[in-house]
Amino acid sequence: MDTYELLDFNKRIGLNTELDNISKEICRLCDLGDFVSNELIAIGYEDYNYYLETTKNKYCVKIFNKERDKKNIDDYLDRIRVVADSDINAPKPVKINGDIYLSLDYLDNHYDLVVFESIDGKNFYELNEKLTEEEIREIARQTAMINNLDLKPEFIYDSWAIINFKEEYKKKKGYLPLEYQEKFNRLVADFNSIDLDRLPKAFVHGDIINTNVLKDSNGKIWIIDFAVSNYLPRIIDLAVIACNLCLDKDSIENTCSNIKLLLEEYDKYNKLTKQERSVFKTFFRLANAMHILQTTYLDKVEGESEENKYWQTEGITGYKYSEDDKFLINDQYTCLKENLYSFIEEFNEDNITIINNSSDDLSKVGMENIGDFKEIITYGINYLKSKMDKGTIKVDINPRNYGNYVEIYLSIMTSDLGKVEDKEFLAHLKELVDKVDGNLLVDNSEKGIVLMIDFVKEAIIEE
Repeated sequence: MDTYELLDFNKRIGLNTELDNISKEICRLCDLGDFVSNELIAIGYEDYNYYLETTKNKYCVKIFNKERDKKNIDDYLDRIRVVADSDINAPKPVKINGDIYLSLDYLDNHYDLVVFESIDGKNFYELNEKLTEEEIREIARQTAMINNLDLKPEFIYDSWAIINFKEEYKKKKGYLPLEYQEKFNRLVADFNSIDLDRLPKAFVHGDIINTNVLKDSNGKIWIIDFAVSNYLPRIIDLAVIACNLCLDKDSIENTCSNIKLLLEEYDKYNKLTKQERSVFKTFFRLANAMHILQTTYLDKVEGESEENKYWQTEGITGYKYSEDDKFLINDQYTCLKENLYSFIEEFNEDNITIINNSSDDLSKVGMENIGDFKEIITYGINYLKSKMDKGTIKVDINPRNYGNYVEIYLSIMTSDLGKVEDKEFLAHLKELVDKVDGNLLVDNSEKGIVLMIDFVKEAIIEE
């Protein structure tokens, strides 16, 4: 390989000679056999990675970016040691004199590196194929295993990481078209409204995308490159996977189906909390927004590239999907308008009126435990109907949106009916309301009865 063929990669490590010379030194120091050839892995934005073939085997070499300091490299190596000792499908590092770290000096330049056993296969970026359902399930399983590792490393700042979107956006927003500045301003407001302390944290890979997921010749799935792993909200890994490996650029329906499968499969191993489900869409948007932001910046500062174009297209498509009313409505949440409101309409007889003054808002609201809400409505309406000789029952659902929260007032009103003094009825209704963390108010007015049920849910589908 011509050392100066790809200067952008070479400057990451200050390469001042032919790569063949570095590889021959690695072969000698690590007893890897005689040098045969190199093949640069010309994707990725961080370190310098390439395949090294010798007379003994084929290896993958990672030379750390010169911007990494010793502590940063040591932290990374600690991560690799833990992963190597686990059952996670990840390439094993080659030990050199009992350790996995190699320090190499050559022609007045210093290189810090680690050598991995190479996997006989290709990553999904190279394969250019969509994942099967079984492959999505396996990635979900491997991700759960990664998140369950007992490892809390010190924070590594990664300019592409979701968690750092606010900082990166503040520095680079001027490179974006006004259309995206307006969208991302709202996204930052959504991000600010999330209480990160309420989200379960774990060891996260942080970059499970198609360049870091390999399929070997036997169809086995491998996760590689833990260079930007951190201890962060575990929902980050799922959002990153969803924005790329689950994305079908030709179908929002397939994308939603893939994401639903990912979340369902992960939930079998690590139970997702209500808080995680409620913020997933925001994190999905952040992942796509980061692709748009960083590739736009790089295009204007360093020039366009095929890799930038690819990730920019991925980000634009994913973000556009997230703005569609159909996105994830029927997956991790049940759409209130399509399910709860239509359910109430089943009661629509001569003496029942449905009030729907907020249909636009209702189409944007999602809630879990839809069966609990239906039970409340059924119980309340049937009781009032049984007590009425005449008059009207009115059902009103009035949602109010606050960032990632939705406050919902569900009112069941009657006219021409006296006070509700049935203690057994009220006690059971209160039990039903308590199941969904609601508050019950019974208003016995001269004009009739109002059963006011107030819920605050973390389940916004669309702001």
